[in-house]
Amino acid sequence: MNENKKIVITRNAMLTEKALDKFRDLARVIVLPDDSEETLLSELNDTHTIIIGPRPYITRELIEAANTLQHIARVGV
Repeated sequence: MNENKKIVITRNAMLTEKALDKFRDLARVIVLPDDSEETLLSELNDTHTIIIGPRPYITRELIEAANTLQHIARVGV
């Protein structure tokens, strides 16, 4: 695991444990306790990847708060 990398996953992304384990092999993984924008915002400071479900929407404020953000992935359609 690369402790220097951080992946934040929203609760409603609903990834399987197998998928989470694969991500944990690559980075420190934080699965958020709820899908509020405030909770996501509180974790973005050193995040490299965000994996979201249908909510929350990624806003300009969220992107600007994520100073190390490299990837945004949305699960589903």
